[in-house]
Amino acid sequence: MSALESTYRRLLRTYPPTYRREHGEELLGTLLEASAGRRSPSLRETAGLIGGGFTARVRAVTHHPMSWWADGLHLGILLIALANLAMDLAYAYPQPWNGYTPWVIGSLVLTVALVRGWLWVALPLALALAFPTVGGPLLGTGLRGVLAAHGPVYAGPQTWFLVVQYLTMTVGLIALALRPSRELRRRSYGWLVIPLAVWASTHTYTSMTWTVRPILEILMLAAGVWATAAARDLRWLMAALIFVPASIGPDTAVALVGSGSPTPDATVTWGIEVGLTMVIGLMALRTRRPQA
Repeated sequence: MSALESTYRRLLRTYPPTYRREHGEELLGTLLEASAGRRSPSLRETAGLIGGGFTARVRAVTHHPMSWWADGLHLGILLIALANLAMDLAYAYPQPWNGYTPWVIGSLVLTVALVRGWLWVALPLALALAFPTVGGPLLGTGLRGVLAAHGPVYAGPQTWFLVVQYLTMTVGLIALALRPSRELRRRSYGWLVIPLAVWASTHTYTSMTWTVRPILEILMLAAGVWATAAARDLRWLMAALIFVPASIGPDTAVALVGSGSPTPDATVTWGIEVGLTMVIGLMALRTRRPQA
């Protein structure tokens, strides 16, 4: 096998397995014929193959028997879990072992369960992680102090974002469990690259820690814009409508009630996130296909 053919085969792995089985060899032959005499693909060709592969994967998602709204709800919950895990790793895991380690492990297992569609693993874990946050206002000061040594707990209006995020995940998973068909779509372990990349970047460039979550949220919403444009489906709009209010809604309320106005950075971030959600909505509603 030539180096050129080997490179093309690696690039074609961005396409779904079904697509590769049906069209892979034909596409490979066409690429090799068009690239005769070259030792490697051009940058433009490489970008085109990668973009085409991920577009094909996005479109393949819509062929899953799971209904668009349930898959979108599942995806929205997963995005919240990914963002939370990224922040847990960035803030609470600077040492090999500390008091927050059990919380970080629980957050990691919950995220893996959501990625793989293990509903009956994710639901009890979400309930357990939600207890110190959602139930925080009802807990005594002593018990809150004990729990605070091992993970984030409710500590007044400034931590309402924890309550809303974990409550959203828990209620969403209960809704998915009440469906006649409780099957969730299995997603790639590649989703876990997101929190791992955040952990690596924040521990390499500590100055990024306070900006990592807004950047992560904007990037995920931008990916939703691209996915909606490629697949013309409502599930990414559903995910955004779950993810964005849980991410910026509580902070907005606290800023308005507390100081009277959010900071300029927060205003810009929230504006971008709301704007991207509106773009997803416009694309989904104007070009949508018949939904399941």
